[in-house]
Amino acid sequence: MSDRKDVIIKLLELVKKQIKHDTRYWIMAKGMCIVIENLEYAGAISLQESKILTDYLNNNEPVQMYNTEYFFKPNAAKPRIDWLNKHIERLQKEQKAL
Repeated sequence: MSDRKDVIIKLLELVKKQIKHDTRYWIMAKGMCIVIENLEYAGAISLQESKILTDYLNNNEPVQMYNTEYFFKPNAAKPRIDWLNKHIERLQKEQKAL
């Protein structure tokens, strides 16, 4: 299980990095899913890693979502980065506890 957490942490870090450094307006207008799709399309992650990320996101939705289609308000990078940081930190703590 620790290996899977390592993979998820690595992938979440990659999504966070992409959100922080990609200034294209349309990226955040579509949310984190488009970031994952773009990472896969660019060859930065595999199809399997894309599915791991998408499953993780779907299984860890925020308690309060923006609407039925988006976790967070479109074009808002900060709440996405905050969410990613929270989950990265949680997974790292879980790993240390093992």
